[in-house]
Amino acid sequence: MSTFRILSFFLFALPTWAQNNAPGIVPGGVVEIASYSHDIAPGSLISVFGHDLAATALSAGLPLPFVLGGTSLEVNDGVTTRQAPLFSVSPGQINAQIPYDIASPNIAVIVRNAMGGSAPEPVTLLDQAPKLFTQPLGVQGEALLFHSDFTSVDSIASAAPGEVLTAYAIGLGAVTPAVTLGAPSGDGLQIPLNRTAQTVSVSVGGLPADVLYAGLAPSSVGLYQVNFQVPAQVTTRLPEITVQSGSRRSQTGLTTSVIRGPSSRDFYVAPNGKPAASGDKSDPWDLATALNQPPAVHAGDVIWMLDGIYGDAGGKTQFTSQLTGTPDNPVMLRQLPGGHATINGGLIVNGSDAWYWGFEVMSTLTVRTGDQYDRGDGALDGVFVNGPRTRFINMVVHDTREGFGFWTPSQDSEIYGCIVFHNGWQAPDRGHGHGIYTQNQNGTKHLGDNIVFNQFGLGIQAYGSAQAFVQGYLVDHNVVFNNGVISRDGRTDNILFGFSGSVSRVRIDSNYTYQTPGADIGDSQVGWSSSAVNKDVTVTGNYWIGGYFALQLWNWDSVVYSGNTNYSQQSANLYLQLAKGQSVAKYNWDNNSYYGSNQFYYLGQPKNWAGWKTGTQLDSNSKFTAGKPTGSWIFVHPNKYEAGRANVVIYNWDLSSKVLVDLSSTLKPGSAYQIRDAQNYFGPVIAAGTYGGGTVAIPMTGLSVVQPIGAVPNPPTHTAPEFGTFVVIQQ
Repeated sequence: MSTFRILSFFLFALPTWAQNNAPGIVPGGVVEIASYSHDIAPGSLISVFGHDLAATALSAGLPLPFVLGGTSLEVNDGVTTRQAPLFSVSPGQINAQIPYDIASPNIAVIVRNAMGGSAPEPVTLLDQAPKLFTQPLGVQGEALLFHSDFTSVDSIASAAPGEVLTAYAIGLGAVTPAVTLGAPSGDGLQIPLNRTAQTVSVSVGGLPADVLYAGLAPSSVGLYQVNFQVPAQVTTRLPEITVQSGSRRSQTGLTTSVIRGPSSRDFYVAPNGKPAASGDKSDPWDLATALNQPPAVHAGDVIWMLDGIYGDAGGKTQFTSQLTGTPDNPVMLRQLPGGHATINGGLIVNGSDAWYWGFEVMSTLTVRTGDQYDRGDGALDGVFVNGPRTRFINMVVHDTREGFGFWTPSQDSEIYGCIVFHNGWQAPDRGHGHGIYTQNQNGTKHLGDNIVFNQFGLGIQAYGSAQAFVQGYLVDHNVVFNNGVISRDGRTDNILFGFSGSVSRVRIDSNYTYQTPGADIGDSQVGWSSSAVNKDVTVTGNYWIGGYFALQLWNWDSVVYSGNTNYSQQSANLYLQLAKGQSVAKYNWDNNSYYGSNQFYYLGQPKNWAGWKTGTQLDSNSKFTAGKPTGSWIFVHPNKYEAGRANVVIYNWDLSSKVLVDLSSTLKPGSAYQIRDAQNYFGPVIAAGTYGGGTVAIPMTGLSVVQPIGAVPNPPTHTAPEFGTFVVIQQ
C-alpha cells in the first residue's frame, strides 16, 4: 500500500485555472487527510484548503517535490521556515506533509506562488495525533484493515479472532532514526525495525491487541503501518478499533469490517419453508417465522434467504421483522451471494441492531392510481423502518407504495447501496410515493451510495413538521435522477430537505443528480419555501444537473457550499433565499463550477453571473461557463460492504457510444466481473469479462430501461447516451 494509493481517493480533477489573485487559506483550512480534523502532529499528512493556491499538478513520484505547479507550502515554527513536501496542488486544495523536526507546537502555514504569499494560517501541533484511514476513505464508520495477503477486511472476507491484520494511519509522531523529509521509507519487504514510532497500542472491542509492528510503511511518506493480532476473546461482529500513540488515541466510533465470532450461527429460510423447521439449510423456516426471531437465533447470527419469491402472488403480503441483535453483534437477514430472493409485498422493520442485505422488495400489483392516501387496492410500502441501528445494504426496492419509509425511531440507521425505482402512484392531485421518505431527531442517519430514480414522487425527501424533525443526516455518493417522471405531472425534486420547523446537522456530499436538461423542469431543494429558519448545512462536491432550478437553498443561518457543479440548460442554475434577519455572513461559499444558463436568483431577483457575485459577495473564486459541458465526467465509488462492487456514474456530454472507465479502484487484475445497468438491473448484463487492469468500455447506446409494473401516465425512457449509472459486481 503506497501513500499515493491512499491519497488518490482525495484527489480530483479541477477545471483549468487562470491565476488572478494572491493565494489565500480559508480560516481553519489546514486539516489532516484521514478524517479532516485539526489534530495534526509532526509528519502528519495534511490538506490545505483555500483559493488561488496553484495550478493543478500531481507529484510524479518519490521523493516528493517542495515546489509543484509553481507553488510551495511554507511551515514557520518561529525559529526557521521550512518548505513542506507536496503530493498534489490545485486552485482549492494542497496535499502535503508537515515536517518532523519542528521546534515549537505553534506554527504558521503559508502558501506561496507567483502572485505572492497567503496570510499565515496558525496551526497548533500535538506530539502525536493518530488517525486511522477508513473504508471508504474519508467516511466515518469502518477502519481500513488488511489481511496478510493485502486483501481488505470486509463483510465477506471477514477477519477472525487471533488473525494478524494491518492498519494504516497518520500522525503517530517522530520515528528513530529520522527519515529524509519527502523521501520514501525503507523499500524492503520487512520494515526496518529501527524506524518504529512512539509507543503504540491497539484496542479491538475494548480488548488489548498484540502489536507486532508500528512504524513507517515501506516506500511511503508519512504513512504508518501497524500490524496487530486480533484478540482471541473477540466474538463481536463489529468491535471498535482504536490506535493509541503516546497519550493520544485515534478517532472513536470506528469499527473493523465485520469480524465473525466463533459463536455465530447460520440459519436459512425458503419460500416453501415451515414454521416448525429447524432452520438448517436442509430444513428451512418460512420467512415470517424467522423474522419473529426464534429462540435459536442470537445476536451475531445470519439468516440466509434461499432463492425464490416470498409472499403470495397477489403482491400484498406484509412481513414484519422483530429481529434484534446488539450494536456490535447485529442479526442479519441476507440473500445468498449471487442469489435472487424477492419479497412480493412489503417489510415492516421493528426490533433493533439488525442488517437487511441484498434481497429484492417489490409488488406485482398493477393498480397505479387512487386517492392520495391509498392506491386503490394498491401496494404496500416497500420497507417501513422503525428499528434503531438497522442497516439496509445493496437491496433493490421497486414498484411499491413508498420505497423506504425511514422514520424517526430508526435513529443511527443506514440505507446503503440500494437501488430504488418506480415507487408510488398517481393520485387526483399529483404523483405520490417517494424513493426514500425520512425524518430524524437524534443521532445521525446515513443515506449512502444509493441509486434512486423514476418515482411517482420525489427521490429522497426529508420532510417533517413541528412534531416530526429533520435533524442529523449524512447524505453522500447517491445517484438521484429523473424522479417524478412517470407521473402525470412529470419531473419533481430529486432531493428535498425542508419542513415547517428548523432543519439542522445536515451534510450533503458528493451526490450525483440529473434531470434531463432539455426538459427544463424538476430540481432539488435544500430547505423549502415554507421552511422556518434552518440552522446549518454542508453541501460539498455535488453535481446538481438539469431542472428548472438546478438547486434551491432556503432560509439557512449557516451554509458551507463548495466544490459543487451546477448546470441548468435554459432556466436558473441556483436559487438562494434568506429568511428575515438572515445574512450570508456565516456562509462559506466558493470554488464551485456553473454551466449553462447565465441566470441566478438571489432574494427572489434574477441576476446574471456578474450580478450574482456582486450582489451576494459569494463565489469569488468560482467559475461560470456558458453552454453545455463537454467531455465525460466519470465517477467510480467502491462499495464498502462488498469487495469488487462499485457504482459507476457517467455524464457523457459528447454523447459517445461508449466510455472508457478505470476500474482499478474496485477490481484486481484477474478478477471476473460483470457490469449491470441500474436502469435495467435484472436485465441483460451489458459488459463482462476478466479484468486485465486499466479501463473497461461501458456502452452508452442500445440500452433500455425496465418498465414499471402496471400502467403509468408517462412510461420512462433511458437517460443514455447523455447519462448513465451502472453497478460493477465481482464474480
